[in-house]
Amino acid sequence: MDHNKQHIFELHADHKEWINRLAFYKDEVDFLERRLLEIAGKYTNAEILAACDSLANRLTIQRSEMHRLKEAIKGKEELLEHSAIENPTAIDRRLFPPEVRERQAMENFEDIYHDLRKELVAFFGKYM
Repeated sequence: MDHNKQHIFELHADHKEWINRLAFYKDEVDFLERRLLEIAGKYTNAEILAACDSLANRLTIQRSEMHRLKEAIKGKEELLEHSAIENPTAIDRRLFPPEVRERQAMENFEDIYHDLRKELVAFFGKYM
């Protein structure tokens, strides 16, 4: 048995977990954007406003990356569903290659997002 391969239910569990984490991050980005708007509304200093704009742009990039990841995960789920429909009898025994690229993309996103979140929390602590 190839220990690198996974059953469909394991891949589905990974996908579900990733989608749930992305939904959490989306809610958090909404919250962080509202806090940035509060700061931008309180200050007129050009440096502070430029920092708000830069951070807001970086959140927009992260939102876009979340959307891209979510769509890629949904595409993988559709492939798994198609495999299950094509051969429902053997689907519980069939092994699929690990989704190394998707897992790495999710980990990279989370690393970048957590760094940005730390930066935002420090910024909020300074200006709220």
